[in-house]
Amino acid sequence: MRRYALSEITEYAGVLIRRRYTPYNPRQYYKRLVTTEVEFLPSGGGCSMRSNWSFVFIVVAAVAFGSGSRFPSQELSKNPQTTTSVIVFGVGSPNITADRSGTSIGIVVGGRLYLFDAGAAVERRIMEATPKLAALQVQNFGPVFLTHLDMDHTLGLATLLYYHSIAAPGRLTNTSDSGTPLNVYGPGPVGGPPDADRAAIGIDAVMNHLQTAFAQQPFARGISGSNLQYNPVVHSTEITPGIVYRDSLVTVSAFKVSHKTAIAFGFRIQTADRVIVISGDTSPVEAVIDACSGCDLLFHEVFSLDFGPQGPRDAAQGHTSALELGEIARRARPKHLVIYHDVRIPSPAAGLDAIRKGFSGKVTFAQDLDTF
Repeated sequence: MRRYALSEITEYAGVLIRRRYTPYNPRQYYKRLVTTEVEFLPSGGGCSMRSNWSFVFIVVAAVAFGSGSRFPSQELSKNPQTTTSVIVFGVGSPNITADRSGTSIGIVVGGRLYLFDAGAAVERRIMEATPKLAALQVQNFGPVFLTHLDMDHTLGLATLLYYHSIAAPGRLTNTSDSGTPLNVYGPGPVGGPPDADRAAIGIDAVMNHLQTAFAQQPFARGISGSNLQYNPVVHSTEITPGIVYRDSLVTVSAFKVSHKTAIAFGFRIQTADRVIVISGDTSPVEAVIDACSGCDLLFHEVFSLDFGPQGPRDAAQGHTSALELGEIARRARPKHLVIYHDVRIPSPAAGLDAIRKGFSGKVTFAQDLDTF
């Protein structure tokens, strides 16, 4: 029987709670929880666990009710004008579900929502997060920053063409005829051999294609459409490593990572009170370690527990195993490691076990609408 620290039990209970219950009724938690039976061991302050249809009332109560919020990671009580919050809008991989929207992370500071990746249904998750965005006094949207142009990070762009304005209080709405531009930053085109197996378009061409595809259709004969036409305004910027965006609230730097796509980036976001690093899809790279270097939050993807001696194959190429991530985190030293875009992880507990072989710090497996 394996021993666990009490903090690990609390963290694991939090993961189970997030997986099994909706965000709007946390007082369901005590009614029915498939969790683990905990046996406290007198010899070392630890405890052991074994699977059972029971619940640990003290742990569940501490996680579900003690913080006064849905998740133990939530920090919405701080002053929204002087602190930075992160909302996970989607942890999904290419295989999305009702609980896992396409990949997207929102960073909120000073009443503005900055979006990193725009996977499928991102607009729905932003709408679901309206109470949180209102509490954070969000009034402005964008820019959008893309780590790479795989479909699971970009499918939501089509909707954002028409929904990229914030109406009070914190509600994503149709941009209509306001003329408010959608600002998007992402990779440029790929030239093909010898750098890649074929040429590919960059973010400028992607947005041009979307504007063409979703432009106002011709009006039927006899319809007066002068006041019905709407063609969204888009400003796209193709990025290279280095500082790609800066305003009075944030500085966003891009760094190259190693994914299956020929061009892929991670992002380092610095605000007045936090340094946040987003890995994007990548195999283990020094750039993530350098960008974090003791950062407040490291959002990192994970694919499988361990690739074994043969290394990653097929879909696993260009990704990081949980075992590798433990070593990356040990060297990067984040104050909080947050797992998103997790693929082929049998359970959060199994993922934590693999990561703990290299990293002993704070780790959370994120779920859609988690806030940090």
